[in-house]
Amino acid sequence: MSFYPVSTAWLGKYIDRLPPAFFYYFVFLFWTFAYQWLSYEIKSARENKEIKTKIEHMSIYQFTKNPIFYFSGFVIAILIFYFPPFVLITSVVELVSMLIFTNEDSDRLFS
Repeated sequence: MSFYPVSTAWLGKYIDRLPPAFFYYFVFLFWTFAYQWLSYEIKSARENKEIKTKIEHMSIYQFTKNPIFYFSGFVIAILIFYFPPFVLITSVVELVSMLIFTNEDSDRLFS
C-alpha cells in the first residue's frame, strides 16, 4: 500500500512517460493479486459455508477469477505502452465499476 503515494506522485509528475505509468499499473495490479489471494485464504480458512458463498459471490472475486481479467491485463499493458495516460483511465474505470457492482453486504461478511 505504501507504493500508492509514490507511484501516484511519479505518474502525476511525468504523466506522458512510460516507466511511471507501468510502475503505477503494476502497483495497482499487485494490489489486485494480493486482494485475490487474501480473499482465497479467508475463504479457505472458514468452515462456515455461508461465508464462503458470500466471498465467492463478491463481484471483485468473480472478476479476478475470470480468464478475461488476465487477458484484459495484458491488453491494458499494451495500450499503456502506446499511450501511458491510459493507466489513469483504466484505474478510474475499475474503481467506478467496483463502486457500482460491489455487493450491498460486502462490509458485513462476518456478521
